[in-house]
Amino acid sequence: MKNKILLIIALIILTSLTGCKGKEIKSDDEWSYTVVINEGSAFIYTITDSETGVNYIATKYGITPRLNADGSIHLTNK
Repeated sequence: MKNKILLIIALIILTSLTGCKGKEIKSDDEWSYTVVINEGSAFIYTITDSETGVNYIATKYGITPRLNADGSIHLTNK
């Protein structure tokens, strides 16, 4: 019984360590970015999509659209 449990745990660990190779997605879109804060391990970028003009704020935790004071999406003129 103990061997079966160890075998199951080992199989779960081995399957969780293997990954799938994802398909690479290539894009012709151009993005521009600016580093806003660079202190130690804290990096904050603003990214602009050249096609839509939408601005984004990105950190190591994720990305979100940049908003104006009234809550609307901040756009850069094309």
